[in-house]
Amino acid sequence: MDNNKTAPFAIINSMSDDDGDDQKMQLFKGYKLILCQALKIVEEQENIGNKRWAQAVQTSFKELKRSDLFCK
Repeated sequence: MDNNKTAPFAIINSMSDDDGDDQKMQLFKGYKLILCQALKIVEEQENIGNKRWAQAVQTSFKELKRSDLFCK
């Protein structure tokens, strides 16, 4: 990753913050739901061969692709 750029998110390991655990778990559930819905959209567009859609959303995935946290 380019050191001059800020990562879109960071992994923070915190075992001591127990306040609001239930609320935080709801956040994780929400994130997972959003990701599942996004994956369904990507798969649908791939199945119909929508290259125009893939090109149109390419910039939305740039930060994720640049992140060292994901497989390349």
